[in-house]
Amino acid sequence: MTASRRNYSLFLLFIIIYPASFSQVIQSETGSEETEYYGVISLDEVYVLSPLQFESNTQRNQYYRLRMRVLKVFKYAVLAEDRLKTVEDRLSTLKRKGQKRAYTKRVKKYLETELTEPLKKLSRNDGKVLIRLIDRQTGYSAFDLVKTFRNGWTAFWYQTAASAYQMDLKEAYNPYENLEDYWIEDILQRAFTAGTLPYREALHPINLASMEEIWKAN
Repeated sequence: MTASRRNYSLFLLFIIIYPASFSQVIQSETGSEETEYYGVISLDEVYVLSPLQFESNTQRNQYYRLRMRVLKVFKYAVLAEDRLKTVEDRLSTLKRKGQKRAYTKRVKKYLETELTEPLKKLSRNDGKVLIRLIDRQTGYSAFDLVKTFRNGWTAFWYQTAASAYQMDLKEAYNPYENLEDYWIEDILQRAFTAGTLPYREALHPINLASMEEIWKAN
């Protein structure tokens, strides 16, 4: 296994983790027994992103390389979100620590079987994007996930190992301050609108207008 692939065993241990409303308006005619039904669809407000402007062709190329990575790994962030919710819901019903440990162990074993080969195919840069997307979807950094579902000592050693590959498991998603995170959010929103990716809101909703205003001013 190459060095760029070895680090993805790390992920196996912390991923254990438009319908519109419809109403009817009834309108009765005076002196008539007929009733007319009109379907009214209430649509969510849609924010239209402004065209991106790049300082150079190099920056433009960076954006499109990032786009490929986001489209590639977003499904794993969604999987982490769904699995985490399932695990948290299940753990809340278990009373004894032994039951909780046994359940967490079963989930970990299942996910290792399910995800080992796909995650080994990711590059280091794919992994950096995935770390931030997991934070977007779950509100947990990768470090916090390991600490919560394993222990602090394991999280410390995973962070140490990740740093050897220029990765930070504590890295948080912040499209208001980090240019690459702004690009990631832009990529996601455009993919949601185009139907390239299924819509998933961030755990902490992002104000797209404020985000764009910040970067237009820079």
